[in-house]
Amino acid sequence: GTGLSSGGGFLGGFRDGTSGNTSTNSASESAQLRLNLTPSSRLTVSTSAGLTKSNVSGGNYSGRDLSFSVTYSPIPEKLQVQADLSDTSNGQSVSGFYNPNSSLSGSTGTVLGGASTGQRTRQQNLRLTFTPTDRLRVEAGRNSSLSLIPNYDNTESKTTDFTLDYAWTPRVRITGQWSQQGVTYTGNQGNSDNQNYLMQATLGPFKRTSYVLSGGRMNYGSAFSNFGSSTGLGGLGGLNSGLGGGLGQQGLTDTLVARANYSVSRSQPFLEWRLLNAHSPQGATTTTGGLGSNAAFHSSLNYRNSELRLGVEWGLTELLAASFDVRYIQLSDRDAPTFNYRAHMLNFDIKARFN
Repeated sequence: GTGLSSGGGFLGGFRDGTSGNTSTNSASESAQLRLNLTPSSRLTVSTSAGLTKSNVSGGNYSGRDLSFSVTYSPIPEKLQVQADLSDTSNGQSVSGFYNPNSSLSGSTGTVLGGASTGQRTRQQNLRLTFTPTDRLRVEAGRNSSLSLIPNYDNTESKTTDFTLDYAWTPRVRITGQWSQQGVTYTGNQGNSDNQNYLMQATLGPFKRTSYVLSGGRMNYGSAFSNFGSSTGLGGLGGLNSGLGGGLGQQGLTDTLVARANYSVSRSQPFLEWRLLNAHSPQGATTTTGGLGSNAAFHSSLNYRNSELRLGVEWGLTELLAASFDVRYIQLSDRDAPTFNYRAHMLNFDIKARFN
């Protein structure tokens, strides 16, 4: 199918509620064309193209809103490839995002493009899904995005992920996931990167009982500077000497979760144990400091946190559920043992699902 729409508008004067600035004599005209095609049961294509002509305070600008999506199944129900592209712009300059200075106020060509009136977003996504049997599913994807929105966002990111899901038996399912993401702040303000690993085994149900065992690891590093001189840390690498007046963090976090469930009618008693083990080369140096002896607060970066939960979950209605549990928590701070603690908690939650 196809579609065509157009429209226009005129504003004699309006006020920006965020910055308090007033713009006058703004007018725009827009048109959009949409096209959806299904040449065969294996191929689906959809695209749209939108153009906007605007006049803002005497300046003429041409904006665009483009998108394209294709899904192809060379082996129906077993192999599928999907690609999505989108690109939007209001036609105004985004140079403010790439010319930062030492100010973080967002008003003079800074890290969030405060001096820029231009806006630009771009998305590119490619995903492959392979399901050779009912027991095995393999999925891989690559995504890149650009988001330049004044006083809100100034990032460019690339993400790669891989998932393997295997039903060994009807009662044993194993899932493995890996992902890597790199984010760059435009204008050479710094970047961040992280890698995530997850393995999970689901066992059951065995009559009324079921079990879940999972383990994960996150390796992260980031650097941010308002002087445009920082680069990413890359997980557990060394701190960058060019941070200047900026910020940096890096570390490695391991998690383990073991849970047992017992189903009784609409209720489900459970026993759960969680462990979080965090490592960072930026550990606190004193019992009173955060990232140094002169810091006025303490932030745990090298610690072990364990939690044991005993509780019950039950469904009140199809859309409403509740849970109650007792938690025993213990934290051990390797940098500052005086901050070690143990705690007991009673927790009650009500959850609502809206369709």
